[in-house]
Order: sequence, then structure tokens, then C-alpha cells
Amino acid sequence: MANFTNHPVKDTYYRVIQLDDAGEIQNGLGHSISGSARLSGSLHVTGSSTFGGDLTVAGNVTAQQFIATTVSSSVIYESGSSQFGNSLDDNHIFTGSIIVTGSIKAENTLTADRGVIGGIFYNPNTIEENINIPINQNARLFGPTVTIDSGKLVTVGAGSILTIL
Repeated sequence: MANFTNHPVKDTYYRVIQLDDAGEIQNGLGHSISGSARLSGSLHVTGSSTFGGDLTVAGNVTAQQFIATTVSSSVIYESGSSQFGNSLDDNHIFTGSIIVTGSIKAENTLTADRGVIGGIFYNPNTIEENINIPINQNARLFGPTVTIDSGKLVTVGAGSILTIL
């Protein structure tokens, strides 16, 4: 008698895969299938997928949107531009130091809760943003001349010191 697994019919049911009414994958006898499976080629899934364990990808991951609840990792190098947030009410909190090679541009008020705050300049001598120095803080503005654009404010809190160099 011919069969498609080259095994006796009684051994064939274990090699048949079926999907029950609840969407569980079972063998031909109705038992849940467990263990590992290897697939050569592509797997196309329409709809959502849930993985109960780790997912390891040996190649690239391409996604239209990536949502992570927790990221426990370090990104050593990233190529290209990055954007954090998409509205003025988004906050980004960093613990530790930020080291910048290049420019920093603030398009709204620049404030600091502790330490020193520096002026942010498009032109090395022109302040084009509001600067707020909180209470009991020190700040320095650098340049041979310092010009404050029309309508821009430099506010110095009580007990604070502003030094223009």
C-alpha cells in the first residue's frame, strides 16, 4: 500500500500535521506537537504572532514600527540620523553624561537644574534662544561679543551668577 511518508500507515499518523478548531497544531492522532522544528526557506505569517521564549535572528530585522517595553542593551554605533519623540510634550531623561561632538541646537527655552549651563549659538556670538538660569546656579556665556536676538530672554534666578566672557 502506498503512503506519503514511506512508513507503515500506523506510523504515518505521527508524521501528519493538522490544525484543530482552536488553532493548535497537532499530529494526526490529535496530540499537541512539541519540540523543535527546522524550516528551510521563507516563513510568511499573516496576522499576529506570539513567541513564548527568546527570538534569535541571524540576519537583519526590518520593521515598519518597533515597540519595545524594555531595552537592555548598548548600541555601540548607529549610522544615520535619529529622532526621539514627535511632539513638544515628549520628555527624554538621561542619567550620566552626554558627550557631543558637533553642535547642539535648542529650538525652545534651555534650562538646567544643576551645574553649569552654556549658551546655545547658531552664530558664535548671537543668542537666538531663551536662556533660563534657575535659582542658585551659575552660567557662562562665551564670545568676543554677545548679542541677544530681539524678543529672546536671558533670565537669571535669585542667587545665580551669569558670567559673560
